[in-house]
Amino acid sequence: MALHGAAAASPNAVLLVARPEMPDARFLEAVILATRTPDGHTVGVILNRAGYGGPVMEGAAVALFKSREPPAGPAFEVLKGVFLSMHPAVVEPLRARPSSPDVRFFSGFSGWVPGQLEAELAGTAWHVLPAR
Repeated sequence: MALHGAAAASPNAVLLVARPEMPDARFLEAVILATRTPDGHTVGVILNRAGYGGPVMEGAAVALFKSREPPAGPAFEVLKGVFLSMHPAVVEPLRARPSSPDVRFFSGFSGWVPGQLEAELAGTAWHVLPAR
């Protein structure tokens, strides 16, 4: 995945689908597009809740968008040509554009510290599916 607008060598993303046994009420029935950061954290956005990316920094604007070129500011390339960013240098120009199906905005994001998601995956919290 890419940071600071550089193209990713191998973007990575998965869909996390909450199992019925999900112990955290904030994620009941959630479907999250998640990616691993270069420093080992996992971040993502809840796709099936309008405008709500997750409980981390709930007031922060986060954009998930398609682009043929990497953005000028910091962003993660989660899939080929699909980027995730909360940096104002990326988000604000996207907000200024006319509405587009290639851009989706969220408030906040979902995040896990290194090892946290692996522990949840070993339990009964999530199904993991490939993202395309």
